[in-house]
Amino acid sequence: TAFMADADASYQAGNYLESITGYEEFDQASNAYVTYGGYMKVLNIWASPNAWPQPAGIGLARERIDDVLQNHLTVAEAEGFVQANIGKRNPFLGPIYLRLGELYEEQGDAAGARQVYADIPELFPGQDDLIARAQERLIRLEGK
Repeated sequence: TAFMADADASYQAGNYLESITGYEEFDQASNAYVTYGGYMKVLNIWASPNAWPQPAGIGLARERIDDVLQNHLTVAEAEGFVQANIGKRNPFLGPIYLRLGELYEEQGDAAGARQVYADIPELFPGQDDLIARAQERLIRLEGK
């Protein structure tokens, strides 16, 4: 799909967060905004059980999202994503918020990490796996 090609181009260019979220850019020639897709849009398109057959790129989209979250996301990008998406329905908000806590922890900001981990049960009450991961990190952090 075009969105998959857009996401791959962003990823290859090192625009990792945009490879997940997609972006809009103003096109002078058409005097309109052009939407470029991200892996999140690819997954959303094919999330319906009626969307069949799923393209082979779905697995790659999931892998790239995981790679970006674990290996390429910066504190500034994670903070910006959280601020832009707080209060919205976004399936990546919880995992990116948890990753923000991990990034704080990696940079030695234990207080910031604690706050993020402690906030997760209240902010994401139905996401048991996310809550468990945050609680594990908080317990480990408290043990240091």
